[in-house]
Amino acid sequence: GKIHRIHRDGRIPQDNPFASTEGNLKSIWSYGHRNPQGLAFGLDGQLFDTEHGPRGGDEFNKIERGANYGWPLAAYSINYNNTPLTNPWPEGKTFAQPVYRWLPSIGACGLDVVSGKAFSGWHGDFIAGGLSGANVDRLRVKNGVLEVQETILSDQGRVRDVRVGPDGNIYVVLNSPDKVIRLVEVKS
Repeated sequence: GKIHRIHRDGRIPQDNPFASTEGNLKSIWSYGHRNPQGLAFGLDGQLFDTEHGPRGGDEFNKIERGANYGWPLAAYSINYNNTPLTNPWPEGKTFAQPVYRWLPSIGACGLDVVSGKAFSGWHGDFIAGGLSGANVDRLRVKNGVLEVQETILSDQGRVRDVRVGPDGNIYVVLNSPDKVIRLVEVKS
């Protein structure tokens, strides 16, 4: 899979990493993604994603210009028939490494960044949902390195998406039961 970068009007930015390479799609920003599920810009403008591994190894990635994230040659997961995906990783290949990986898999889904007046202690942290994990995690990244990973919600249903509203509260879309819940900051 690939992440593409285009202008709102459909034009291709001239500074895309493959814009001048003959034979490539000029819109490609990064590649080697298995199944991106959530995309969110941090408050500093840096793009991050969550993506599924085949069986385990869901990833939280800092998306870099022209980077190869390894799929299908390498991943922190196993095949559905319980065999290693690749062992060892291909020699001579360099892949962008995840900032964090979930083992076991959470079935990564939506991703957003905490902003606004609510949850002021989490300002700039990411929230990521998990379908099969039925969880919402908070991730704090500083200088591209994970500082905090905390599960802030679990066992309320399959999480389909997570969003931070204009009020700064966190909204979670659930299945089984089908509903939207709002997380609010506890004031002491």
